[in-house]
Amino acid sequence: MEADYVVVLSGSLLSGYGDTVQCCGGQVVSSVDRVCCGDDVTGQSYSRQSDKYCCGQLYVDTLTTHCCVDSHSRAQVVYVDQ
Repeated sequence: MEADYVVVLSGSLLSGYGDTVQCCGGQVVSSVDRVCCGDDVTGQSYSRQSDKYCCGQLYVDTLTTHCCVDSHSRAQVVYVDQ
């Protein structure tokens, strides 16, 4: 039996979604085919792709970028020369 989960979005409770949704950037998005870069308040949602990853709020290519994080936990994309 699949349990229903409660999703909290900006202080509001949403129920009945199972485990297939997540809060991202103030919106409820699919956790099956979307990835959230960031958090439930300031995140950005992107279509899930195997050759990309999150760097802060950006969804970047694994082959052409590195993600650097400074001492204040801010992410910065660095493009790699090919």
